[in-house]
Amino acid sequence: MTSTHNAPLSSAEISQIWTTYQEDTASICMLISFVKTIEDPEIAALLQHALELSESHIPKLTNFFTGESWPVPLGFTEADINLSAPRLYTDGFMLYYLQMMGILGMNAYSIAIGTAVRSDIHDYYSECMAETVDLHKRANSLMLEKGLFVRAPEITPPDRIAFVTDNNFLGK
Repeated sequence: MTSTHNAPLSSAEISQIWTTYQEDTASICMLISFVKTIEDPEIAALLQHALELSESHIPKLTNFFTGESWPVPLGFTEADINLSAPRLYTDGFMLYYLQMMGILGMNAYSIAIGTAVRSDIHDYYSECMAETVDLHKRANSLMLEKGLFVRAPEITPPDRIAFVTDNNFLGK
């Protein structure tokens, strides 16, 4: 028989939830401004998807705070953006932003999963990780399709294994 342990959130879990709340509310602001000014319909659809993901996180994060009698942090709001500002970024930049959101999100969520002890927190961040992996893959695919993906340089494979034999291996 498994007993239920209702442990309070740890300091690590609170810090991850607080950080995620701030990051998602900031992302919502950026994505709202992007969606307003984007021209490419394919990138617009991916931006809208990313916006919906970030927006869907806020109620869940809020519930973690309120369920533990913690105050909900003051995050970013539409008051922090100027929706009448002229377009500041190209469509390509917005797509790069999504790709970078994926990279940074995967890093952040892996840390959150690693520090989560409670199963509800672990499950939440595991879900976020899966969403972010998918967002990153979709951004990469769209960048490749549009010719915007900059690949890392290729390295020619060596013909043999070599070992450093003297202190002058870097050359003169």
